[in-house]
Amino acid sequence: MAAEVKINWFEDKVRLLINQATAETLANAAFRIEERTKVNITEAPGASGAGLVDTGFMLNSTYVVIPSGSTYGQANPSGTYQDRAGREVSRELAPERRLAGGAAALIAVGSDYAIYQEIEHAFLYQAIQETAKEFSGLVEKL
Repeated sequence: MAAEVKINWFEDKVRLLINQATAETLANAAFRIEERTKVNITEAPGASGAGLVDTGFMLNSTYVVIPSGSTYGQANPSGTYQDRAGREVSRELAPERRLAGGAAALIAVGSDYAIYQEIEHAFLYQAIQETAKEFSGLVEKL
């Protein structure tokens, strides 16, 4: 008999507020968050020397959306990848997110399993907090 599982998905959203920022400053902050996210993924503790990198898919699925465009097209496409043990594994890239609700930028990790790694290691949220300090901003939960 299979166990019944119920999952509550509380999709927390956060934003980085930077007072009197230009569109260029906000875009720079978004790309800085992307950069720090990738560093945090590669340096996450508790993994075997490569951070959270197994196939490289999650690392390279991170992208930025700003009003003038998106780096989604540079993200790894869905497909089959080879993991550290040499096994072929399937990876899926989530559909591209769009700016909404007056946001000036969006940073996303498009791998289908990134949320599980974020819950365990907070690589994206940590990147937002680090960048907030650098840009004298405030991280706010919505």
